Amino acid sequence: MVGDWSIGDAMALAQGARGEDPYGYRQEAITLMRLAESLSQ
Repeated sequence: MVGDWSIGDAMALAQGARGEDPYGYRQEAITLMRLAESLSQ
């Protein structure tokens, strides 16, 4: 957790801002955040 932000907050922001993703980088970032969240449990 950074400040008041959690990984869940970052994922929600990323999912809402994904938009067009021709190279899949935004989806990959979301996937990596999910993996990071699973490691922190």
